[in-house]
Amino acid sequence: MTSEFFIRLWDVADTYHPGKGHRAWMITIARNMAVLYTSQLNLGDYQYRNGYEDRDFNTEEYNYISENGYKSVIEEPLSTFSIDVDTASCSNLRRFLNSGQKIPADAVLIEEMLNYFSYDYPEPEGGEPFSVTTEYSDCPWNEDNRLLLIGIQAQEIDFAQRPDFNLVSLLDISGSMYSDGKLPLVQKAFTMLAENLTERDRVSIVTYAGCDSVALDGVPGSETAKITAAIGDLA
Repeated sequence: MTSEFFIRLWDVADTYHPGKGHRAWMITIARNMAVLYTSQLNLGDYQYRNGYEDRDFNTEEYNYISENGYKSVIEEPLSTFSIDVDTASCSNLRRFLNSGQKIPADAVLIEEMLNYFSYDYPEPEGGEPFSVTTEYSDCPWNEDNRLLLIGIQAQEIDFAQRPDFNLVSLLDISGSMYSDGKLPLVQKAFTMLAENLTERDRVSIVTYAGCDSVALDGVPGSETAKITAAIGDLA
């Protein structure tokens, strides 16, 4: 919009005011109006932050967790469980505790808290997809019951042999992303990622808010300082 505005005023200056003085006068008006336009944008951003940044527009919610009731192994001897590993619940609960917030009951996912820790299970051997470790013991809170632990371990990934990464991220840097759990969190995560990239990797970052811009364009992963500096300048 601003560049088009400049062009139109430039044409008006050449068409209707061929004199050098008039042309310079029109260009001065264009510059002043562009400064005013920019200041209005900055004022709008300030008003947004000042008026809305500290308000609580939290839409965070969690699906209801329905606990499984008692199952008799005589009647239902088959038990299944997923082999994928999710750990986000443990970090999420730490966030609630560190900020002094009440923890929603449905945010507590026991399996993700257990999976957060490393148990040093043996790796599979002989071409097996995973190893199985079991422990059978008494139940501390009910002497009539027993507890069975089943742990599985897949082959560890050798990241030195991984394929090259071509990472392209589209990031929203508008005023609504300023809270700690949004853009600042992305910046921290991206900085940690940058420390583990190599010369073979490429990183591109495209941002959008009022307009689109390219913060990084195919930068080698080994240029950690350049990547982290671009990430830090996103706010």
